[in-house]
Amino acid sequence: MSEAPIPSYRVRSAANEGSSTRMFMMAGGLAAVVGVGALVGWGITRLTTHRPIPVIEPDSRPVKIRPDDRGGLRVPNQDEIIFERRGTTSGYEPSGRLAPAAEAPNLDALRAATAPPPAPPQVAEAAPP
Repeated sequence: MSEAPIPSYRVRSAANEGSSTRMFMMAGGLAAVVGVGALVGWGITRLTTHRPIPVIEPDSRPVKIRPDDRGGLRVPNQDEIIFERRGTTSGYEPSGRLAPAAEAPNLDALRAATAPPPAPPQVAEAAPP
């Protein structure tokens, strides 16, 4: 058997044809990782930069404003007689009594209810003969 001499250079085979494509894919992946890292770093610096604190100021408009019509609320049937007190000229006082007068306490009945019961009469016992 004769041995064939091996050349000092490598012969490209069909299996090694994709090595350049693989190298481009690795370089693209590395560039994507670096790009994403740069975006994350930029986002973090944007969140942590010292921005001025927003100042909330009060409203410069007046709190109370006089109404154009100073008549107030128009209540229906506000001129009815039930709202007037008999014998007065003012219409702002309530009429009559809506409830009966308050009861005056009967002090004698209260004292009798809370007094202790009278003591039973003591029967004198006769001495034995």
